[in-house]
Amino acid sequence: MAHETNPIDVVCASGAKKESSYIVHLKASVDMAAHLQWLRQRLSGDSEINDDYSFMNAFSGKFNEQTLAALRASSDVERIEEDAEISLFSKIVQGPAPWGLNRISQRPWLKFEYTYIGASNPVDIYIVDTGIFTSHIEFGSRASWGYTYKGLPNVDDNGHGTQVASVAGGTHAGVFKNAHLIAVKVLDAKGNGSVTATLAGIAYIMRAVQASRRPSVVNFSLGFYEPDPTLISLDKAIAKMTDAGIHVCAASGNNNVNAGLVSPARAPSAVTVGASNMLDRRWHLSNYGAVLNIFAPGENIQMATIGDRSATIYSSGTSFACPHLAGLIAYTISLRGNQSPSAMSQYLKSTALANVLGDIPAGTPNFLANNGF
Repeated sequence: MAHETNPIDVVCASGAKKESSYIVHLKASVDMAAHLQWLRQRLSGDSEINDDYSFMNAFSGKFNEQTLAALRASSDVERIEEDAEISLFSKIVQGPAPWGLNRISQRPWLKFEYTYIGASNPVDIYIVDTGIFTSHIEFGSRASWGYTYKGLPNVDDNGHGTQVASVAGGTHAGVFKNAHLIAVKVLDAKGNGSVTATLAGIAYIMRAVQASRRPSVVNFSLGFYEPDPTLISLDKAIAKMTDAGIHVCAASGNNNVNAGLVSPARAPSAVTVGASNMLDRRWHLSNYGAVLNIFAPGENIQMATIGDRSATIYSSGTSFACPHLAGLIAYTISLRGNQSPSAMSQYLKSTALANVLGDIPAGTPNFLANNGF
């Protein structure tokens, strides 16, 4: 049973935050159901409990000063963080013919063909984004709707999620053409969301993978920038996923800064992906730094989008480099069998092209993704 202790400080977001929204981490020994029952008796004014992240013994809510004070003084509570705003990582451009698939399957540059071994074993790829236009011809019957954060519609009303999904597993544009693509919608029509919404999507994925017992990859072409990193909730959730054997790919971000300032890109167990261009150089806005694992094509990528069932678009960003890796991991699992996320990271490094990219800042790994051809 909770009792009062010296109040802990709330960890403040150094970037954009969601007002009055908090993530509360309980101590490992605390029973969450009992704590939430205790808290409901102390909610005041417009305070409310929102989401339950039982996989890491945490929850979120909107709390006024009085309720927040009760939480800060509770002996059950280990940490309280402000909620941060999250957004997607893309930039729409006009571009030439698609080339990303060619580059990850060719060692000499460039034959303009995609070489791969047909791999028939399906693998689930969860797209944590704006949703997927599941009836697009790129997906056949392989795309489905998994989860929608409350208040959002069950449709991709932005296009970004559909674009990302098509790079990972589209019939024409995709790396692994037998992927089962699952929409996890946590961003709105403008591509904006929050850490709390993203954690709710992760909680869904944890339950779904536990139920399906299928090899699974999660793509995060989103994140938030912290000039002075303080928040750990999303990074902690990534660790919980990889500990459960779920493969995680995270876009490094489009700020041309150290990706160590971006979550979930900085999560140690994620495969963090930077973007390269057609000239085998770092795309000029791609983040960099020691937390990156690998680069993949991310400039002028042709993809499916919303509008009609055959709509396409060209776009650039680490958002689209990242699903090259999600698709490549799923392809590798289908071809070679599943392995731990850490072993997969090492395998991707072993098949990558080393030191072929230009404009790579000192301290940044210089590996370009390759499927082994």
